Amino acid sequence: SVQDSDPNTAKKATSVQQLEIFPNPANREVRISLDYESESPAEITVLNSLGSLVYRTRIQMHSGKNINAIPVDELGNGSYFIKIRTKDSERTGIFTVRK
Repeated sequence: SVQDSDPNTAKKATSVQQLEIFPNPANREVRISLDYESESPAEITVLNSLGSLVYRTRIQMHSGKNINAIPVDELGNGSYFIKIRTKDSERTGIFTVRK
């Protein structure tokens, strides 16, 4: 048999497994639901469609499902990118603000 020689399969990094953003579109707040494999600090950033930072917060991730609310009531209508970054992974999603 052939052995898998890919070094990435031998040592899997802890990472955000699934990212859900709801409600989408949002008008007051958007909630993000993330599945994570262990305890870890994380940073959540929101960028507008021009790439400018409009929101940033730090959270503590826990093993399992993590749900966090992000206020969007002060953001204008449009599309935004949300990025969740831990020490060894990064996930990006898109949401819309519509008032």
